[in-house]
Amino acid sequence: MLFKNVFRTLKARYVQLILLGVIITLSSFIYTTMTYSMDGIIGPTDDYFEEANQEDFSISMLDFVLEDDLVFITENCPVMLTIAPENFPITLSGIKEIDKPCFDQLIDNRLSIIESKYDNIDLEIRESKDVYFENDNESFRIRFLKDMDLINTSYFVAGSKPTADNDIAVAEIFAKNNDLDINDILSINGKDYTVTGYVLFPDYSLSLFSQELILDNASQTMGLLTDEEFENLSQAVSFEVAGVYLNDYTAKEFEEDVIDTYREDDDLSYITNVMLTINNMRSGAIYAELAGGRAQSILLSLMIASIALMIVGIMVSRVLHSQRGPIGILKSMGYTNNQITMPYIFFIAIMSLPMILLGYFLGLLMANPFMEIYLDFYLLPSQPIVQSFSVILVAIIVPFTFTVGLSYLIVRRLLIQKPVVLLNPEVTSSSNFLTKYVAKYLKRFKITTKLQHLLLYRSLVKFSVYF
Repeated sequence: MLFKNVFRTLKARYVQLILLGVIITLSSFIYTTMTYSMDGIIGPTDDYFEEANQEDFSISMLDFVLEDDLVFITENCPVMLTIAPENFPITLSGIKEIDKPCFDQLIDNRLSIIESKYDNIDLEIRESKDVYFENDNESFRIRFLKDMDLINTSYFVAGSKPTADNDIAVAEIFAKNNDLDINDILSINGKDYTVTGYVLFPDYSLSLFSQELILDNASQTMGLLTDEEFENLSQAVSFEVAGVYLNDYTAKEFEEDVIDTYREDDDLSYITNVMLTINNMRSGAIYAELAGGRAQSILLSLMIASIALMIVGIMVSRVLHSQRGPIGILKSMGYTNNQITMPYIFFIAIMSLPMILLGYFLGLLMANPFMEIYLDFYLLPSQPIVQSFSVILVAIIVPFTFTVGLSYLIVRRLLIQKPVVLLNPEVTSSSNFLTKYVAKYLKRFKITTKLQHLLLYRSLVKFSVYF
């Protein structure tokens, strides 16, 4: 009889129950989707950055030949001394086109000066060339990066590293957007290259090639060639310096020792900028994005779960208060508190658990498509979505426990009252500090006017909405 009575009571409020179920489902769905999609990226990305030895900082240098460079060239580059002054290149990239060994020595000399100034860092040059080309009336841009030996080494998601001069590796998202599979042919400015693999570079988690925030992985990408083919490209070379910490050196120490002082050193006048990876959009933005995505999922889930719990509390409280009389009769007939409580908890449990499970499985289903949205912008590895007990705990067990537990506390709080109290009509106070304050100014008004004002002021919420 108790179960039938509670069922009829809750059935009469089916609209509120449906809305409550939607909110509970949404809470579980958001947390599950965001957590699984983030886990599908964060785990392999951490391994990738460690394996490829991602840079801790980068240094930008002037491409122009400075006075100290001319002194070094005079002492170490006999080939360059045979060039007439009017034809002498003014940039390091221009020197490389004439005398590659001299360019390498100049770069090594600059790096050695930096390393002599600051301990606990290791440096390596990153060379690149930008190639523009057209296929089927569409314009493309590839930034070819020369592979490094120790820092920012290439990482292959699939396939293998180019070994021949007609081999090329590109980012997987670029290949997908242009229907390129491994072993397909990609024609660049009249030369055919065979795609040998899908490559990632840890200093380019975003395909940013300049100051403009242009992210289009369908028309631009990073690429890898053999070192010989890279040198054969006719485009001008660009270069930056990648660096890592040694001997437990920290970012804070690096900022104090290097970033805050390098501008004051005349020997380092060729340095234009020093930037930590975490502050670098093309390589470090992903850290803030992934951390923010995870924090956002938890925050949104908690907010929605809190709203759901508030609604559960309000709904159960109203249902029980509307049943004060019947509950009082049941208690006077000898029914125990547990006997009266169980039907309410049972129906709330069987209503909330399926909705929480629905939210979890919808979230699990949508986690992979959501992860693909991230991978459309960020050049990162990923792994298949794998269910985790910790996610199940937070997405299913915790909200279900809280929902049932809150309902139980509300029911038990009402059942503490004695039957005689429950059988008497509940009297609510119609006065508060506002009605008491206003009442003394309403004495000269008609009784109907007084009632209108007092009814308005008895509810502060209504009063605030009215005004």
